[in-house]
Amino acid sequence: MKYSRCYRDLHQEYGGCVGPKDWAKNQKRIFVCQVYKQLEDCYYNLTLYTCGNNAAENMKQFVEWVTNSVITVDCGLEQNSSERRSTGQNGDISSMDIPAEKSSSANPHLPLYISIGIILLIVIITIIFYVKKWYANRAKSNRAEEEALLRNNS
Repeated sequence: MKYSRCYRDLHQEYGGCVGPKDWAKNQKRIFVCQVYKQLEDCYYNLTLYTCGNNAAENMKQFVEWVTNSVITVDCGLEQNSSERRSTGQNGDISSMDIPAEKSSSANPHLPLYISIGIILLIVIITIIFYVKKWYANRAKSNRAEEEALLRNNS
């Protein structure tokens, strides 16, 4: 929750982390895993430079969770953060070429699902942030009312 403001600030920059068009349709494991890794690095690097290591690790775990839930190949990406590589200026990887595909049974909407998942995470974090802020203000207001009543009763 403490990184929600930073994640919101990066909302526009995260738009460059969507990968090439239709990359998830490709059944070539090496290609899909390469794009997956670059997407993961893109989100991680953008978050690291702006929000710090802990926020970047949290974002990396979320990207892994979302991507692993929708891709059809096992990429087994278990790499520590010190081995990160840059994905280019502003993390943009959308210019990669996609190898030709003979047959496709992968979900063609994978990039959309990943983007929606990350956007939902940001929205949920934002809602939680404002609910906590509202509760804090409400508690502060209640304390002020109690103090005023105590002063009036004294």
